[in-house]
Amino acid sequence: GTATVDYTLPGLKAAPLRGQVGTADDGELIYGPFEAGFSQVQLARMAGNTGSNCSNTTYAAPGGVDTMLAEETIEYNCNWSDISILNRCGGHAVPFHYHERLECLWNNSVATGHSTIAGRMLDNQGLYGFWESSNTLPVLDACNGH
Repeated sequence: GTATVDYTLPGLKAAPLRGQVGTADDGELIYGPFEAGFSQVQLARMAGNTGSNCSNTTYAAPGGVDTMLAEETIEYNCNWSDISILNRCGGHAVPFHYHERLECLWNNSVATGHSTIAGRMLDNQGLYGFWESSNTLPVLDACNGH
């Protein structure tokens, strides 16, 4: 079996690459950067009437690649330009979950310019938007935190 990690205990722990890594402030799950993959049936359904080759192909997008690479491989293998497997907020699927961007979940505080919290990660640390203060990006550590 797989050991369960208690992310609330002190010490460094690797976040999962697939599956839940946190919960957004809107209650939806935040997943890691890697996609689970898309079956032939899912790609054909997504292609619909776009003229994409994926509506009648045997191609299936493999899991275990990040969402941007998944989009690129689908574009290439299906001859499908400008595909977006994520909505403008960085989420998709049933059950709905986010992978990246999260731009719809945060804004900048009027008082400080600091981005508001977008969610909490498995270790209960806050996940914030881009800005440390008005138009100033934060200095991040090796794990993209501070």
